[in-house]
Amino acid sequence: AIFGDLIGSDSRTVFTDSAITVNSVQFQNSMGGSYVVAGSGSINFAAETGGSMTLPTIAVGNQGSHQFQTIVNLLDDTTADAASNSTLNFNNQINTNGNALNLTGVVNLNHSVTGGGAVSGSGTLGTASNTSLGGDLTSTGTLAIEIRGTGEGSGSVPTDFSRFDVSGAANLDGAVDINLVDFTPTAGTTFTILTTTNGINFVGGSVHVAR
Repeated sequence: AIFGDLIGSDSRTVFTDSAITVNSVQFQNSMGGSYVVAGSGSINFAAETGGSMTLPTIAVGNQGSHQFQTIVNLLDDTTADAASNSTLNFNNQINTNGNALNLTGVVNLNHSVTGGGAVSGSGTLGTASNTSLGGDLTSTGTLAIEIRGTGEGSGSVPTDFSRFDVSGAANLDGAVDINLVDFTPTAGTTFTILTTTNGINFVGGSVHVAR
């Protein structure tokens, strides 16, 4: 599936109310427009198994902020690559089904990740609020954390800061960038930005705080 230049610089929503299985999705609008994939259906990423196996991919060109508002199911290991000056947002559940989701570029996981697979980011990986991740998390790029307040959230109420709750292990070998957004915490205020079930391995990484 290719989303190209037909929308110009506008934003457009594409709806699906059924399960669609694809090998590749490309957001390639060079005119600055953004696509939203929404609806009550789902997007299922599966390998092509013709002469040789082609694993599924999501490719984002160098313009726009595109998003999945549908559920995304990984039927095989999947790579998502957001080029410079672009952003890819997952705003609904991702079910890895035990597979790997490999991320490059600026990608935000703004909903839960289930299925016991693994998420690996070598670009900038962020979340708008608290995101549960069922499986292991590996970040060799930048883990982007935004702090907008002290609200811990409860139930469906999101936190005022980014937090990853990982039910596996977290392996961090890059940077953790903490950005204070219109907020100055008082001395002694603490924020839990990462929890894991199987520990955190933070080797060779660095932490940066910016206002």
